[in-house]
Amino acid sequence: MVMSAQQKIMTQYFNQINGIKNMNVLLLDIENRPNRLLNLTEDLTNYSSVIICYAQSDFKIPIDWIEPIAKAFSAGTLKIIKMPNAGKNAADFGIAFWAGMLAAQQPNDTHYDIISNDADLDFVVDLLISQGRSAKRIAMIKQPLPLETISEEKAKTIKPLQKYCLYLAKNDPRPAKSKSLINNIDRFFKETVNPNDVLTKLIKKGVVSINHGVVTYNNKRLLEQAQKI
Repeated sequence: MVMSAQQKIMTQYFNQINGIKNMNVLLLDIENRPNRLLNLTEDLTNYSSVIICYAQSDFKIPIDWIEPIAKAFSAGTLKIIKMPNAGKNAADFGIAFWAGMLAAQQPNDTHYDIISNDADLDFVVDLLISQGRSAKRIAMIKQPLPLETISEEKAKTIKPLQKYCLYLAKNDPRPAKSKSLINNIDRFFKETVNPNDVLTKLIKKGVVSINHGVVTYNNKRLLEQAQKI
């Protein structure tokens, strides 16, 4: 059952006056964000539950962490899930499975943080939110290189989609209408590529969406494409 905004506020108020902390769950894609493991002891303090999914990672932990990790395992606040098969996106499916299972088990005001650079996990976040849960994906955002720092030889190998996304990441304001966006693409490439092909790829990759001629930009997807350079 989806909680209304008023029900959420009342639940939070009830928890506060009774000294009950809201549940916070961390779902970690360790193969996508291996460096996040360095924060494990801190995450065990900040989250009521930490779930790590992996398929074939060979990660190591400092010996000093054995005791707090053992306590977390014993208390049930830490789970490390090895996927049965090491197929493509195996850990992503594990995160999706556990997010759904926990959403059915935990209180409705539980918050879910999914740590991964994989934008496909935004679908899991969107589903949790659609069911009245609080959720977000935390990615490590790298700032794209300025075009002027890219060598001429390197620039020749960059695909039009990534090159234009890098341009959009650097420039503001962006075209607000589909017609102006097509014209902007055409001018940017100096009529050397078909602007409709670039626009189709922008839509397919989720960088932009167009509704009645109005362009909406997904900054996360835009930066992900720009970072592929």
